Amino acid sequence: MGRAAQGTLVRIGLSPHSPYSLSEELFAACRSLAREAASPTCIHAAEAAAEAALVTRGDGPIPGLLYPAVGQAPPPRRRASSPVAYLEALGVLEGRPLLIHAVHVDAADRRRLAAHGVGVAHCPRSNALLSGAVAPVPAYLREGIPVGLGTDSLASAPTLDLWDEMRAALTAHAGQLTAAQVLEMATLGGAQVLGLAGRVGSLEVGKRADLTAVAADGIAPSDPAASLIAGTSGAEVLLTMVEGRILHRRVGGEPCG
Repeated sequence: MGRAAQGTLVRIGLSPHSPYSLSEELFAACRSLAREAASPTCIHAAEAAAEAALVTRGDGPIPGLLYPAVGQAPPPRRRASSPVAYLEALGVLEGRPLLIHAVHVDAADRRRLAAHGVGVAHCPRSNALLSGAVAPVPAYLREGIPVGLGTDSLASAPTLDLWDEMRAALTAHAGQLTAAQVLEMATLGGAQVLGLAGRVGSLEVGKRADLTAVAADGIAPSDPAASLIAGTSGAEVLLTMVEGRILHRRVGGEPCG
C-alpha cells in the first residue's frame, strides 16, 4: 500500500488518535500495519492532565464522560507512569511516531523519546486552550529531540496560520526560545519530524523548491527572524511554489494561479 499509493507529493500515513481513544488491540494493529506498509505515524499524546490521570490511575473525567458519550465502555488497559511510558510499553514508540502536543512529560519521558528517535509537533495555541500548559520545548531541543511547529485543528486553534503559531510560540516561551529557533521549527524542524528533511524544509541545492513569499514590514538586520515573524501578522502572500512550480502569484494587485 505504501509504495503503490504514494506519489511525489503524497504519502500514506496512519494516525491512531490517542492513548485514551484506542484500545491496546487497535494500537497493536496500527503498529503492525505501519511496519508492513512502511507508513509514518502520528499520535496525539500527553496532551492533557485528564489523559495522564486515565493512563496512570484509570480515573479522571475521561472514563465517566468520553466513553458514555460515544456509547462505549472503557476498554481494559494497563497502567503506566505516563502516556509516553504507556506508548513505550505497547511498543508504539519503536515505530518512531510523531507525537502531537507532548505537554505532560517529565525527564524520564524525554529520555524515552530521545532513545526511540521520536519527534514532537508543538502546538502552543492548542496546548494553551486544551491543557493550560506549555510543552517543554527548550528541554526537547537541548536533549536532541526534534520539534516541528503545528496548529492542531480549528477546533482548538483560531487559525491554521503557521505565522500566528510562531508568534504564539515566542510568547509561550518568552526568553527561552529565540526567533530563529521558532522559525526553524516551522520550516526545517517540521520537515525533520515528518521524515522529509532531505527533500524540503530549507532552500538548498538538491532539495525541492517548496517556498512561500510574504510581504513583511520592517525587517531588522540585527534580528531578521524576529522582525520577520512580527512583521507578517496579516501579511499578504505574494507567491507559493511547490517543486519549482508556481501555484499562486500576486500580480498587479490580483492573485494569479
